Amino acid sequence: MINETPPPGTLLGQRYRLLDSIGHGGMARVFRALDAELDREVAVKLLREPLESGVARFEREAKLMARLRHPAIVKVHGFGVIDDGRPYLVLELIDDAITLTDFLADEGPLTARHAARLMLPIVGALAEAHQNGIVHRDLKPDNILIQRAPGVEAQLRLIDFGIAAWDGPAAQRLTRTGELFGTPAYMSPEHSMGTISAGPPSDVWAMGCILYEMVVGRVPFAGPNVPSTLFKIANEPTPELTGFPSDFAELIGDCLQKPASRRPADAARLLERLEPVARPVPHVIGASDPPSDAPTTPTRRPAPRPTIDGTETTLHLGAIPSPADERRRRVASAGVGLVAGIALGFVGALWLGDRSAEPVEVPPVATAPADVGPPIEVAAPPLDDPRLAEAEAFLDGDDPGQIGTWLDRHPDVGHPDARDRLRGLARLAAGEVEAGVALLQAVSSRRPELAHDARTADALIAALEARDGEDAVPLLARLARRDVPLATRLVELAGSDRYRTRKRAYRAVDAADGDVALAGHRYYVRNLRVEDCDIRRNAVDRLRELGDPAAITPIRQMESRAGFFGNMCMDGAIERALGSLRRRRAELQRLEVEQASEGG
Repeated sequence: MINETPPPGTLLGQRYRLLDSIGHGGMARVFRALDAELDREVAVKLLREPLESGVARFEREAKLMARLRHPAIVKVHGFGVIDDGRPYLVLELIDDAITLTDFLADEGPLTARHAARLMLPIVGALAEAHQNGIVHRDLKPDNILIQRAPGVEAQLRLIDFGIAAWDGPAAQRLTRTGELFGTPAYMSPEHSMGTISAGPPSDVWAMGCILYEMVVGRVPFAGPNVPSTLFKIANEPTPELTGFPSDFAELIGDCLQKPASRRPADAARLLERLEPVARPVPHVIGASDPPSDAPTTPTRRPAPRPTIDGTETTLHLGAIPSPADERRRRVASAGVGLVAGIALGFVGALWLGDRSAEPVEVPPVATAPADVGPPIEVAAPPLDDPRLAEAEAFLDGDDPGQIGTWLDRHPDVGHPDARDRLRGLARLAAGEVEAGVALLQAVSSRRPELAHDARTADALIAALEARDGEDAVPLLARLARRDVPLATRLVELAGSDRYRTRKRAYRAVDAADGDVALAGHRYYVRNLRVEDCDIRRNAVDRLRELGDPAAITPIRQMESRAGFFGNMCMDGAIERALGSLRRRRAELQRLEVEQASEGG
């Protein structure tokens, strides 16, 4: 086995610059890489050894996968082969997500309907793959991602398609040495016994195992070691599901039939049976209790966080209506009560009229004076509520987690928006960017003044350095539209020494419709200093398009510093940029002279 890890900076296919390793498995290692042509980050999956079945089959499979259009399937951008014969795939980079494994660890066992709704897009993606002749062969919760971003519904994504199907002879060899493709707990009987031609029914089995685990909290077959687990899969009966809707239990039982011929033939058949389970069960008022949809083990209640409910995302963020909203609710409730009281009085009069000759008097309805005037608006307390000063002080210490404890101990102290602001800042301080941004996003929708909160701005800007700091970009852009000083700080950060920070700051300025030209100039001028020639070439092209003659000096400095051999990738980019910028400088000088003469 070759298994040599290319160092950071390696250029694949004269286009993809490897940045860092972000994961590995039995067959491949995954790198974060920069697509120099499009100036975007991608994922590069490099196989550990050459394919004995040949590169032609790999190419055919990659092209087939690239034609899949289901939104739950991670997109294929390209492929290639390095000098030692190892092929690689260029994939859509998904780095703002959690695995289904992590989600289940936080949420505990799910109800049958919740699990079914959650898996619908994944089974749909699998159905499209099966219809195109692609079998996954390594379905497991770690290969299902839940991708979330502020203001966008959560999306489920299926990764690692077809890797195990690309090298039949190699798979046989690895199986003989005890290194199996796939994960034993989710392997079908035929797959665990080394049947290389395992097809769509093997994926159906794995999906049955995943659904079972989602509602029970454990896989259906598990032993203390790999041989024990494989023995149980091949020989032990499938454990029955009790306490769940019958259609769901029957579906899981059919997915986990030992003979492949007795399972749903492919994911399309599985999808047909899963969709009815995902629909809510109507409950008639006055009927007996609705069908049980509760897991057999108690569900844990984790701390509030974004939760996924299949096709719909619910953010349990403790959103509290504003005082004006609360007044409108009370007025509406009073109006409903008043109308209901009048109606009941009228009906009561008719009913009593049939039983008594005595007239029934309806008491007069009290009405408010006509000159009361509009209701008085009561301003909400400031977000930096002084009553929460003791909790906010934890932000300046080493343990921001104490904020949540303090707020739990003082549930009635401070305005709800101010409390949510503190919880969001605590999450950011703890490195939980996604959760912190979600909380602050909800606060900003209710309280526009959050845009002028210096502590929030500092926390979000600091979050740009985090690996998931991209989550902070949309909220920063939103706040920057309302706060000029924040927009100015982002423009300055577009020239940061750190590539990741300046890239995200530039995106925030662009999304905020700020001074994009100045931010872009700073961003690309700084990119002229990196070692990667392709990044510098892209920066030269962008600076030429921006047309600011101030870029002439840094481009010439880069040219002299890197020299001829360091700029071989430029292919005339420097000459084109300098020529265009010099013409622009001459034009500006001419306009300046004309304006001066007109003024004189």
